[in-house]
Amino acid sequence: MRLTTQAQGDVENDSLVRVSIVLPVYRNAETLLELYTRLITVLQSHQIDREIIFVDDASSDESLQILENLARKDATVGVLALTKNVGQHRAILLGLAHAHADIIVVMDADLQDPPEAIPLLLSKLSENFSAVFAGKRGHYESVSRLITSRIYKVIFHLLSGAPIDAGLYFAIDRRMCNRLLQMRVNRPSIIAMLASAGLPLVSIPVERSRRVHGTSAYTFFSRFKSGLVSFVSLLSLRVQLKLARPVKIFHETVEYKRIGNIFQQHPGELNEPFNGTR
Repeated sequence: MRLTTQAQGDVENDSLVRVSIVLPVYRNAETLLELYTRLITVLQSHQIDREIIFVDDASSDESLQILENLARKDATVGVLALTKNVGQHRAILLGLAHAHADIIVVMDADLQDPPEAIPLLLSKLSENFSAVFAGKRGHYESVSRLITSRIYKVIFHLLSGAPIDAGLYFAIDRRMCNRLLQMRVNRPSIIAMLASAGLPLVSIPVERSRRVHGTSAYTFFSRFKSGLVSFVSLLSLRVQLKLARPVKIFHETVEYKRIGNIFQQHPGELNEPFNGTR
């Protein structure tokens, strides 16, 4: 497989590109069908072979029922249904542990992360990067949230070296994925883990829009808590790198069920319950 960058940012391939798409889901019932349709459209138009892994983080709405229907109709869709809410970052790690492709894209399910940017991320990833972030651009949230987010990201950039606009819409290669799954932190923060992997990172600008449906699950308190967890995770990882004293990712196991043919096609990848290791 070879990816090359074209002037339009398209993906050109000698053979069919295979990509795993990992999407953490929490109360996204209103956006899932449109998201799925847009994903399929962009992947097919760019000849990208796919597996789509939705990780339902114990949603309280109709999200899981919608995802189950998609998995029944489309053999390339798989659903990991968590029995309790464990948070976005742990849900992403579970999805990464089940991803089989050499390239993995992680994105939100609320339609603020446009699927149409995936070919741009893949093209940039082919330039010897192990992670490409879709840097947020546009007026996608309130001014106060944009300001506080900017302050946090500047501080985190200075401490970690992560791109200043890094977020949870990104593409990674298999080497990066394996490093993430080998890392051991009590409270995982995906961006801190990516920044600590020692592999080349970059970001490209991607326009975002405001949420059309629902409201963000992140309150001011939860945003503050998430930022604090990121700093603690970064510190823990840096100490581990210095002292070589790993600890477990999770104190507790994560119970879930697997729905969809993609998991039957790759038997024995993981045994429930998930404990953060592959």
